[in-house]
Amino acid sequence: MTMRAMVLVGAGLLISSTAFADGDPPGDMPPVDSEWSSEIGNRSLITPEGKLEIHGGIPIVEVTGTSPTGIVTHDTTELLSLGASFGVIPKLELGADYSAILHPNASAGGLLTFHGAYLVLHRDKLDIAAAGALTFNLDGSTKVGLSLGAWLRYRITRMFSVFTGNNGIPTALAGLTEYFQPPPVGYQLAIGFNNNQPVTFAFPVGVGIQATPNIYAFFATEVANIWFANGQNGKRGEVLFADFIPVSIGGFYSMAKFDAGIVFADDLKAAGDDYIITFVGRYYIK
Repeated sequence: MTMRAMVLVGAGLLISSTAFADGDPPGDMPPVDSEWSSEIGNRSLITPEGKLEIHGGIPIVEVTGTSPTGIVTHDTTELLSLGASFGVIPKLELGADYSAILHPNASAGGLLTFHGAYLVLHRDKLDIAAAGALTFNLDGSTKVGLSLGAWLRYRITRMFSVFTGNNGIPTALAGLTEYFQPPPVGYQLAIGFNNNQPVTFAFPVGVGIQATPNIYAFFATEVANIWFANGQNGKRGEVLFADFIPVSIGGFYSMAKFDAGIVFADDLKAAGDDYIITFVGRYYIK
């Protein structure tokens, strides 16, 4: 049974065109904050030097299947994810995450991920970071996965941005490479090292909306997913609309040191069959 989703934030916080505080019109372009203000869409993509944040989430995974006797089944799994990131030097963050099943069949295993990101480019409107993660399956299967990618965000205005990779929201579920990676996808390239794990390359895109200084929402999808090795059912990839329609809708309410949100992710090609709802939060220690 493949877990078909991960992470984040929001179905239910609808966007308003409320003006920003202090009289600033939404079109103004402030510099990206080196500290952690309430505006997620106008923060640095990585944790600033000397700053520590902790994050966690509860993903609820719904999977629809068919029993050997032809009966349609619905399985629900609740997970817990905890992690942290620290700004080691001005452009580099390092961190770790742990995810495990809470219900049903809670166990002492889980997924342990070590990750890092380096801010390659910072301009008034454009930010690019190179990121990577190494994940270990602790349930005895010896699976190991390497994820690599680029976090890119272009701020069209203070309110609207487009992105690929991580857009500044906390992730809530570390994971090994899977055949289906619902958006938002933090790493485009996923490499499984053993047990016939697939090697995949994803093309995720998304739109972020900073509706007010405290409300951020996003919509994300995946244009294509290519399998270089161990493809699903012999296929070499999937293309948006033709093979799948992965979507993620999320929203955050944020303050100076705390973010809270929810995300809904599904494949509309088989809407309602397999989906994830994730509740997530993040706290800035300093």
